[in-house]
Parts: sequence; C-alpha cells; structure tokens
Amino acid sequence: GLHHTETIRSINNLSAVLIDLGRTDEAGDLLREGLAYARERLAGQWLLGAYLTKLGLVQIREGAYEQAEKTLNEAIPVLVAQLGERHAQTRKTYMALIQLYTSWHAESRIEAHQALAESWQAKYEETGK
Repeated sequence: GLHHTETIRSINNLSAVLIDLGRTDEAGDLLREGLAYARERLAGQWLLGAYLTKLGLVQIREGAYEQAEKTLNEAIPVLVAQLGERHAQTRKTYMALIQLYTSWHAESRIEAHQALAESWQAKYEETGK
C-alpha cells in the first residue's frame, strides 16, 4: 500500500514516465494521492524533494502557480540539505522555479514574479560553475 517507501518510490518513477508521455493529469493525480505518505515516509530524504519537484512541475502545467510555489519551496531546503546546491536534482528544482515565475509573470504581469525568475536563474547559473 501507500504506506510503504517502495510504493512511494514507484509513484515517483511512474509519475515521471506519465509526465514524459504528456499524461500530466494522471501524473498529478498519482502524486497528489501519495503526497501525505511521501511526506511521512520520506521526511528529510532527498527523494521527498524530487517527489515535490515533480508535483510542482505538474502544478505549473495546471496553472496552479501559488500551490506550485509552496510545493517547490518545500522541496528546496530538503534537496540542499541532502544533496547540496550544485547537485543535478537541486538544480532541476531551480529550473522548475524559473519556469514557475516565468509562466506566472507571463499571465499576471506582476514584476515581482519576473524578479523571482531572474533571481532563481542567477542561482542556477551560479551553481553550475
């Protein structure tokens, strides 16, 4: 069941495949269904950050920007603590934040969103060196 760590890992992996296949709705449903269990079973582990990043990307595609912001901001400290700022998974989350604020700015024209996108872009570039 969902209370097993391996099930959560499988949800994480299957959701990635669904996203790649363009089946974002199914991936989102799956990720949301397992979210409480992921938070419980993977607390403090980098895999929780990866899980949250995938969910955040789905939320961006759904236009649920405020929720995506919360989700991705939950992922960052976990990933930085477990993997460091320069790890590929952490940088993937930086890219998700750039995508979030760029998309959000395109719809809202709120300058703060553009500034946040630029800030995360700088962080992404800085950690790639």
